[in-house]
Amino acid sequence: MTDIPVPQSATGPSGRRRSQPSETDGQGTNRPATPSRRSLSLGATPLRTGFIALLLCLWEGVPFTLIGMPNLLGLQLFAVIIVVGVGFFAYMALNGLKKFTIWEGLALLLLGVCVFSSIAYSIFIKPQPIAAWAIAVYTVSPLLTIMVLRGLNCRIGDALEAIYWTGFIGSLFLLITATFNLNFLDYYIRGSGLGTEARVVFFKLEATFGLIIAMMKLVQTDRPKAMAGHLIVVAVVAYNVFAASESRLAIFAVLAALALAWLFILRGNRKFLVALLAPFAILPLVFYLAGRYLSNFTTLDDYLARDVSAGWRNFTIQYFRTYFEESHGLGFGFMSANPIYNNVLAFGSNRASALYGVQNYTVGLDDIGLYAAFFQYGYLGVSLVFAMTLMAIVTLFKTRKLGSAFFPVAAIGLLMFTFLLSPIPMNYFTLFYTAHMGGILWFVAAEAAAALERSPRRQNKKGYLA
Repeated sequence: MTDIPVPQSATGPSGRRRSQPSETDGQGTNRPATPSRRSLSLGATPLRTGFIALLLCLWEGVPFTLIGMPNLLGLQLFAVIIVVGVGFFAYMALNGLKKFTIWEGLALLLLGVCVFSSIAYSIFIKPQPIAAWAIAVYTVSPLLTIMVLRGLNCRIGDALEAIYWTGFIGSLFLLITATFNLNFLDYYIRGSGLGTEARVVFFKLEATFGLIIAMMKLVQTDRPKAMAGHLIVVAVVAYNVFAASESRLAIFAVLAALALAWLFILRGNRKFLVALLAPFAILPLVFYLAGRYLSNFTTLDDYLARDVSAGWRNFTIQYFRTYFEESHGLGFGFMSANPIYNNVLAFGSNRASALYGVQNYTVGLDDIGLYAAFFQYGYLGVSLVFAMTLMAIVTLFKTRKLGSAFFPVAAIGLLMFTFLLSPIPMNYFTLFYTAHMGGILWFVAAEAAAALERSPRRQNKKGYLA
């Protein structure tokens, strides 16, 4: 729906100028509310929020894995929903009910590159049965999430609330199972570079992005009841991010994003208050993290030599680089990791670790971020992934100009950025581990671009407002 620009000065039937309603900018300052400004709300409805949360859960394998069923059922159902939703969006676009933008176009282009690389490698370069690779197209189906959500008129608030609540509920379930030593999450047990025997990785990305959303909500609210609720959410998802998942990359990204949010997003009294209170939370956290993750640190070279996780990533990169060199720069594409097949991913997932004297450890693309986009989809694929990532980051960060309601949106843009600062930069769009979140973030960025286009400042530049 397009906003109709209206003059800021309006008069009533008597010819006298009506006083306009005012709104707060989140820092205690009242300002006039124009119709165009009021339209720049995040918006959220329980039904649409629940739908986005369902997509996130299905990609994580929930509820199927919790009752002993294969996680593949969740992935297949996710893909079916995407196909149906894309068909619905296409119908609406063809009938002029929806606009096809550059955001849908880039997502579709990247999907096309992924398919092209897969066909080139698995049919012409290293032929294999079609069943061994074609069905794995579902791994990049989240790229088209934007079409599904726009077809259903979802809004930014729906996506943020879905991330917030799935991160919280998933982390709460993880906390309960760990406290009472329950085995519902055995499927999610993963190896650890720190030697932890039963590290459970469950809704880690949702918790990570949910944490920064919850923190922004916490520092903005003035209501004690809401503050207490957000504080509980922060504590629970922080347990997932800082203690359960043992992901040093995620921990660094969150802390760096929070610091940047304080510098560039928070304003006025809020910024001063956070500066006063933050040391009481940060200092205990620093001591905890130093004791847990850096206890064996002497020198950087020594630490890297002892770090199993970093060493394994190097092995993984070298393994996939060999196969990439056979692809003439196109990448080897997607394919099934089912052990019944003999291909790059199946061998890596099920048997390659034996080459390095390790048993039952996966040589997987999920550990190598943007390198995976390069090896799988070649120069064109990694260029598109990187360009889309920067486009999303810049757009999300710009929304800080739209008022405090958009501060969580700008903050997740900063978190996307800080995830790129690690030795293994994040790949949001073509990895199984991150694709579901990347699809949601791409949708949020597209809606953020539309909100920026509708903003009063933008309309003033175009001459719409008096």
